[in-house]
Amino acid sequence: MSFISTDKAPSPVGHYSQGAVIPADKQIILCAGQLPIKDGKLVQAGNPGESMTAALANALAVVEEAGGCNTDIVFVTVYLQHLEYAKDANAAFAEFFGDHKPARAMLQAGGIPMDADLEVVVTAAV
Repeated sequence: MSFISTDKAPSPVGHYSQGAVIPADKQIILCAGQLPIKDGKLVQAGNPGESMTAALANALAVVEEAGGCNTDIVFVTVYLQHLEYAKDANAAFAEFFGDHKPARAMLQAGGIPMDADLEVVVTAAV
């Protein structure tokens, strides 16, 4: 896959790319929303960094089951319970992905199941 970068659109304000191009020979993996459940328990509310890491790990487990890996993730949608969680969530997102920068949307959303800090939805190309 390749990532899109153009000066005709605003630069990313976080650890992500403006867009991604998926080669025709790849399978698209659409993962259901993943909550920050770790060791069978919801990560305690108010820990957005730990919540992000746990939710991304759960999404990655789905991608891996389809034969993929972390760098096959091309797009992530992050639903935050509170926008003030964005800073810690962004830091955990950057640490989780390292040099890989999938395209991403992050927004505040009420009614996240189990009153979790956040939920992530990923799309991968395997």
